[in-house]
Amino acid sequence: MRGLIRDAMIELLDDGVDFSDVTIDMVAERADVHRSTVYRHFGSLEEILGDCLCEHFGRVNRNLPPIDDPGFFECAERALAESHREIMRNPVLYSYSRLERRGLTLDPAHLRLLVEQSNLFASATTRAFARKHGVEPESVDFLVTMQSITGSAIIDAWIEGGFQQSPEELARVSMEFFESLAVAAAKLPLSCSRALPLSWAGLAPVNEETANRAYRP
Repeated sequence: MRGLIRDAMIELLDDGVDFSDVTIDMVAERADVHRSTVYRHFGSLEEILGDCLCEHFGRVNRNLPPIDDPGFFECAERALAESHREIMRNPVLYSYSRLERRGLTLDPAHLRLLVEQSNLFASATTRAFARKHGVEPESVDFLVTMQSITGSAIIDAWIEGGFQQSPEELARVSMEFFESLAVAAAKLPLSCSRALPLSWAGLAPVNEETANRAYRP
């Protein structure tokens, strides 16, 4: 039932209805359920939107193996391509993940989960590349921040450019770029890794134990 309600919200947004104009009655009608059913599963429209966003960002993390698995990079590229396909199908929903641009706030639980979900992929791939190229542990959090920032910028440019690259091509090029960040970080002095604090980017670091646990099947 929660999935039906999420789909109803996504359909309304895809139809061009601004979130500020969405009502519980509209969601219920689109999902073909009574409004009391919506309230039984969600306390507010913000909770529905938060659930949609967390579900979207969570998909990329679900089927990844631990970061020390030999097949990690291949699985990560496939997962990233699937995430790009989902963005191509629902670009409006992805735009709502930019909460500040939309002037939106989520309930604390969904906001915390959204930040964690959106950063987990960057954390895992960064730590895997750092291990591969011998990046100093002190530089890894800096590298996670850089990958999160540049990854978001790559997707924004892809959307604005009209999806000129296929999801698979964008995933391949993105993974190559993320690896190049690790290669560069391995050659930089440690002082450079402290030049951009995580708080500046508004990102929450995810430690290796949390990342590994999140990717275990």
